[in-house]
Amino acid sequence: MTQTDAAPISAGELSDSYALGRSEAETQRLILQHRIYGRFTRQFLAEAGITRGMRVLDVGSGAGDVALALAELVGPQGHVVGADTNADILQTAAHRLRDEVVDHDGIQMLPPLIGAWSRT
Repeated sequence: MTQTDAAPISAGELSDSYALGRSEAETQRLILQHRIYGRFTRQFLAEAGITRGMRVLDVGSGAGDVALALAELVGPQGHVVGADTNADILQTAAHRLRDEVVDHDGIQMLPPLIGAWSRT
């Protein structure tokens, strides 16, 4: 896939189509939500067949909670790529991944994905 010409934009420039907003309070709500429901998410991912060594794309990564769960499941042999349109929350996710994952070489947070995508 290749991205058509689209310059990355910050969260402040987005038309706020995300119903819950893009504030720091929303980021903290997402993190708290994961603390409450994270084990169910991890169980769902495992039952969906996510296993060691897989390469996984997390679209709409937000604060990185699902990417963290995926990283645990795929292990150091796997690879997780996180993508989101919000540059600010991706920065939060990148910091959390650095702080919470011992071997984070297999995790990558893409720059904000804004624009159309096509198959090549």
